Amino acid sequence: MASRKKRTEIEWVGGIAPMPGYITGEGEPYRPEGLIWMGADGAVLGSTIGKPGEVMATAAASLRQAMERPMWGPPHEPTRVRVASAELAAALRSGFPKLEIVCAPTPELDSLMALMREKLDEDYEAHQSEPAAPASRPSERGLACGTSCPGAARVVRRRSVILEGRAPRRGSRLPS
Repeated sequence: MASRKKRTEIEWVGGIAPMPGYITGEGEPYRPEGLIWMGADGAVLGSTIGKPGEVMATAAASLRQAMERPMWGPPHEPTRVRVASAELAAALRSGFPKLEIVCAPTPELDSLMALMREKLDEDYEAHQSEPAAPASRPSERGLACGTSCPGAARVVRRRSVILEGRAPRRGSRLPS
C-alpha cells in the first residue's frame, strides 16, 4: 500500500499598512502603503510599496512574487495565508482559489511596523543637531523617504534574515 506524504502546514501573514514616512518630490507628499508578507518564523518574505489605494490591486501578484522569489529562503508556498482585512482576503481568494485565506488579526505585522517607526525615529534623531520635539518625529508627521528611510529598510532586511538560528542563503550576506 502506497503511503501519502502529508504536507506540512505553512502559514504566512500578510497585510497592508501605512509606511512610517512620506514620499515627496512627486507632487503632493503622501504616505505610501506597504503590502508585506511574513513567514511563520517572522521573516519578511516579500513586500510591495505604492501610493495609498494602489497596492490592493496588486495583492495576488505580490503574493505570487513572494512565493516564487522570497526575500528569505528558497521559493515555497504557504498552505494558508492570514490577513486582517476582509477586502484583502477577497482579493487573494480571487487570485488563489485553492489556497486557504483566513481573515484574522495579524499582530506580527503590527509589531514589524512599530519596529520600523522606532528605527526611523532613531535615525532621524541621530541626524539632528538638536533633539526633536515629540510631535515632529517622522513616524508621527512624516519625512521625505527618498534618502531618509535607511533605518526602516534595514529593519525589513534584518528581520528577513533572522531569526530562529537560520543562516542566509549560500552566497548571500547579512545586511547591515
